[in-house]
Amino acid sequence: MIRYVESRLGLDSWGRRALRKVFPDHWSFLIGEIALFCFIILVATGTFLTLFYRPDAAVVTYEGPYEPLRGQEVSAAFDSVMRLSFEVRAGLVMRQIHHWAALVFVASTVVHMCRVFFTGAFRRPRELNWIVGFTMLMLALGLGFTGYSLPDDLLSGTGLRIGYSALISIPFAGPYIASLAFGGEFPTENVISRLFVLHVMLLPGLTIALLGAHLAILWRQKHTQYRGPGRSESNVVGKGLWPYQALLSLGVMALTAAVLALMGGLVQINPIWLYGPFDATTVSAPSQPDWYMGWLDGATRLFPPWEPTVFGVTIPSMFLPAVLLPGLFFTVVALWPFIERRLTNDAAEHHLLDSPRDEPGRTALGVAGLLFFTVLTLAGGNDLIALTLDIQVESMTRFFRLAMFVVPPVGGALAYRICRQLRDSREHPLGRGSGVVLRRTEQGGLEEVPPSVTGPIFIAPVDGAKCPRSAFTYAFLWADILGPLLASPCPGRPPGRGSIGRPLPPLDLGQPSHRTGHAQQKAWDGEPASIDRPQPGYERRQRRRRRPRRGSRQDLRRQLERRALGFRFGLLEAEQTGGAGGLRPPPRQGRRRHHPHCHRNHECGQHPGAGDLRGEKPVERGSGGRIERNAHEQP
Repeated sequence: MIRYVESRLGLDSWGRRALRKVFPDHWSFLIGEIALFCFIILVATGTFLTLFYRPDAAVVTYEGPYEPLRGQEVSAAFDSVMRLSFEVRAGLVMRQIHHWAALVFVASTVVHMCRVFFTGAFRRPRELNWIVGFTMLMLALGLGFTGYSLPDDLLSGTGLRIGYSALISIPFAGPYIASLAFGGEFPTENVISRLFVLHVMLLPGLTIALLGAHLAILWRQKHTQYRGPGRSESNVVGKGLWPYQALLSLGVMALTAAVLALMGGLVQINPIWLYGPFDATTVSAPSQPDWYMGWLDGATRLFPPWEPTVFGVTIPSMFLPAVLLPGLFFTVVALWPFIERRLTNDAAEHHLLDSPRDEPGRTALGVAGLLFFTVLTLAGGNDLIALTLDIQVESMTRFFRLAMFVVPPVGGALAYRICRQLRDSREHPLGRGSGVVLRRTEQGGLEEVPPSVTGPIFIAPVDGAKCPRSAFTYAFLWADILGPLLASPCPGRPPGRGSIGRPLPPLDLGQPSHRTGHAQQKAWDGEPASIDRPQPGYERRQRRRRRPRRGSRQDLRRQLERRALGFRFGLLEAEQTGGAGGLRPPPRQGRRRHHPHCHRNHECGQHPGAGDLRGEKPVERGSGGRIERNAHEQP
């Protein structure tokens, strides 16, 4: 079947190039994929809910199984959601999965944009993709608000009331826009059907179109990557689309679906039967919207009731916090790539990502903006916080008004200072200390003691002599991985060779050097070792040592040792993962492939691949001169 399609459409060569597409390997790049998978789950669960939902505001009498509301007059939309929750098999689970997926979808989109902002991935030539992503964020907010209002319960009706008040507060055009959106003066019977059309047809269609454009631009321009060995502005180092990236994405999708299904089945959300049907004369308290609209509710609660008059037109108090403030902020966010390019005079293309510490000004501005919206979101629950802490609501309002002007500048200044210090010191904020001291106990275990001196990581054997970092690696290797496999099966048998209970032999160590690891290996095997002076011909013998045969016991032990060190201390990068699960250092630039027969580095030009750099492939079209390097390719 696949060959039939390829022969008819001519996709053979394109498919092979697509499967060899290289993607950088970093966990932060999966955040955008989580948003994509949440959207897929939203479409799947939303299709199921649409089969049972009735978008009608006509008044009906509820006759369902929920006894407290039986006999009350409700809207047809509310009645259909109640029947979906209590009478349709798996209806309530689907509703809650859909709601949780919407929350995670918006959250992952926001986090993804924050990652792009703080790392500078929006710079040339990716300004257009930034605008596309920002538009998708606005569509996600619109999808969340329209879907949140469809059940027509009391809480969602309160949110609709706030939205209507924000629309009519726009000078001159506000009443016309509100009448067009709501079908008249609020409340109206046409608003549910119009919200349904927006939520099911228009907004998802636009989101799908922009999502396709976003991925197409990403495919065309190549993915950005973090700075590291072998990475430059002219190449892409990572893993191929097939099988690594494809299987990784499928695993992340399955995990996302499992977590959302678990939350939908165990964590209750939006119980509309507790809120009751919408009534224009009733407002529930305390009431808070979903988190992505909480900042708008908090802004309306904090801003004073100012109503200035401009050219004889009175501006309603809702205009400043609900329209002007979000409009200015989102406009700056959408145009930020062009604003930063104008401020920094940097018009060059950038394919390597920045560390937040390298751009203190941008990081401080982003932190201040996030803190500002965090304060507004918390202010949206001032009544709930006041009720929980047993204080007056007015006191919480005054506190958040002060925090709105104090917390963002202080947080931004603190972030700026921290980034400056980290940039000048070139230290990792989560890096390990200078070292620890371990001591072998009488039972054969290890215990940590306070370090007396700074320097590399050491192990202290029984006699107090210090061992280098390689011994530290061996200790955790034997204790954590090989120890349970090679330990003595008989409790009464004394520990012998290959057991974790065997104490370290005493060493006569001088200054640590690159030869310390070899000497410690000899000492571990019970042989005397002294590294006070380099042994004659040591380096020459090391160069002559044959590499252990692949699959042998010595090769397996070497891989387990390096993997134990890498997993425990994070010393191995993603590029160092070779084929068949092996570990290897990143390839050196400029080294040519070696041919075993002619013993030349392909300088004769008579062998396949002569003259190509090891592990590099030129991109044929649309690469802009960038090189893709697959980390799975063997040297």
